[in-house]
Amino acid sequence: MANDGAKKGKVVAFPKSDTTTKIEEEPEQNTVSRNQNLDALRGLAIILVMMGHCIVLNQMEEGIIYDAIKAIQMPLFMIASGFTTGMMKRINTLQMLGQKIRKRAIAYLVPFVSWLLILQWKRLPREIWDTLFQLDRGLWFLVTLFILTVIMYVAMAVKNMTPLRKAGFLGVWFLAGSLIFWQNRIGNHFLSPHLTLYYMPFYFLGNLLYRAYRIYCVWIWRRRRKIMQINKTIIDQVLAAVTTTLLAGLFIVLIVTFDMIVANNKIELMAQMTASLCGCFLCMALIHLLPDHKCKQFLSFIGNYTLEIYVIHYHFAQILGMADKHLSLYSFKGVGVVALTFVIMSVLTTVSITLLKQFKITNFLLFGKNSKARESLVDRILGRG
Repeated sequence: MANDGAKKGKVVAFPKSDTTTKIEEEPEQNTVSRNQNLDALRGLAIILVMMGHCIVLNQMEEGIIYDAIKAIQMPLFMIASGFTTGMMKRINTLQMLGQKIRKRAIAYLVPFVSWLLILQWKRLPREIWDTLFQLDRGLWFLVTLFILTVIMYVAMAVKNMTPLRKAGFLGVWFLAGSLIFWQNRIGNHFLSPHLTLYYMPFYFLGNLLYRAYRIYCVWIWRRRRKIMQINKTIIDQVLAAVTTTLLAGLFIVLIVTFDMIVANNKIELMAQMTASLCGCFLCMALIHLLPDHKCKQFLSFIGNYTLEIYVIHYHFAQILGMADKHLSLYSFKGVGVVALTFVIMSVLTTVSITLLKQFKITNFLLFGKNSKARESLVDRILGRG
């Protein structure tokens, strides 16, 4: 997902063909260009999150549809986040490490604390204490992502600043994983170590995918003249189709057979994680194959506002007041409620984000952003930006 010759701020996409890929001579960039496919992947993930909340917060989570969404949504975010971390500038000094961690703390922890104070002000400080030991009472994803990002930053710093190189990188991850594992094992639930443990493999996998992608790009670039003379064969297409079909089949079998919400033993846990991997790879394949037209551009646009959408949208998930009606997701009325809730939620979320981003103080406290939005989110959606 590293793009070459891209100017700062320019949206660039994954290579659509093996014959046209070109990477930079310098392996590290001072800035990370926006990547259309990666942003589109985030956009797809946040739409799944919104749809999942429309279902579960209206008490209609029975069946395989919610299980399928649950299996994909957050693991997909973690993979995308791990991939993005791999694209960042090399960490060569302790000062740079501190700057990176401080930037992530502002982006993730400031909104987490702000929303906690706003929503639970009547029960402070008890609510803060309870949430720190049970993160899923609040915006748990922000804290879990921050922890994983800090581990990655430290691992990258050790790799670049010490003779240990790759051994140091892996050692930091092993040490961090071991500490968090034993924290969870002894029953210390501070910052919900079970969430960090569960999503750690997906985040780490995202970073590995970036490294594999870089190696792939180098291989393609060095053999560009030979490869430019070779078109994709029917065999390549058949293999891709067979692989996708097998992944889709395995994904369906797993979500039908196992509960994707609760795991009572190691077999069920492995089934959940395998289903998540299958679903995530299917989503990545979908985004890669999606033409670079309005649909992908819209998903990419949404992907630029995932944090804002994440902290706002669920407040409108029960706006129709149907949570106590015990509707079935597979009924005409249930589908209608979910669809209408999703539309209303999307509109109100868009308006809310647009208004809140017009003021530096709310943009900073609620979204962890340091600058005022340059243009209205509504204008961008309507194409007036």
